[in-house]
Amino acid sequence: MSAITSNITRFFDELPISSGMTWFVRGVYAWLALNTLSLWSSYDLIWGADSVFQRMGHIDGVLNNLVYHLVYTKRWAYLVFHAHWIGALLSMGSYRGVFIVRIGVWITGLMLFYSAIEVFNSGMMVMNIMAFYLIFYNAIRHAQWLNKGIYVMCAAQVIIIYGVSAMFKLRGEQWLEGDILYFVLQTPHFVSAWIRDSALISCNALLSTLGYLALAYQLLFPLLVFWKRGAWYFIIFGVLFHLFIAFFMHLYDFGFAMIVCYALFIPSKPK
Repeated sequence: MSAITSNITRFFDELPISSGMTWFVRGVYAWLALNTLSLWSSYDLIWGADSVFQRMGHIDGVLNNLVYHLVYTKRWAYLVFHAHWIGALLSMGSYRGVFIVRIGVWITGLMLFYSAIEVFNSGMMVMNIMAFYLIFYNAIRHAQWLNKGIYVMCAAQVIIIYGVSAMFKLRGEQWLEGDILYFVLQTPHFVSAWIRDSALISCNALLSTLGYLALAYQLLFPLLVFWKRGAWYFIIFGVLFHLFIAFFMHLYDFGFAMIVCYALFIPSKPK
């Protein structure tokens, strides 16, 4: 047992943090700030007393009533909204007490997400999860063990996302038969009319190949992303994959959220 513990400890001590970790931290909080600001013009439709969405019920209690009041009362909902994006910008730095600001960003992010969940896709959820992990990153001086633990949790979260997504895709008949992109490109909600009317729809072989490549990429991600020789090629393919999701399927927030996560897998510089 002591030998196993010793090996785990040595592995953890020798584990390098990706050289892209700083950019990942900045990217997460920049995403949260910009995503919130992009919805500013539609604020009255999404949050507060005049929201077009049905208010979610809650279990009675002091804390629950306080959160409910902050989210659904117009004046206080504005405070939560602005506190979130301002706090996200402040969280991009590294200074004493930054973890307090980051806690506020995580809490306000959850409040905005669950009070208007119909507006968001998993991009907001992924960034809120990462914001939780990053609360204490570089917040305690000389606590490199803590930074390494946070890095491992963030990287593991991305691997879990791809792994679970791939497993569900393997259960989907359209993915296994290579028809998934054909049906996606026929959906007005996801694809512009000029794409649906283009010759791309008739390229069955191309669409099937792209669909299988996407599935293979998600299946192989946990294994190949740490392969130093091919890491950059794998990252570039993933960025292109998510740019396709962002611009062709109009899922800009999710696409860019996943691109931010690729900073975790930038190969570390040799010492």
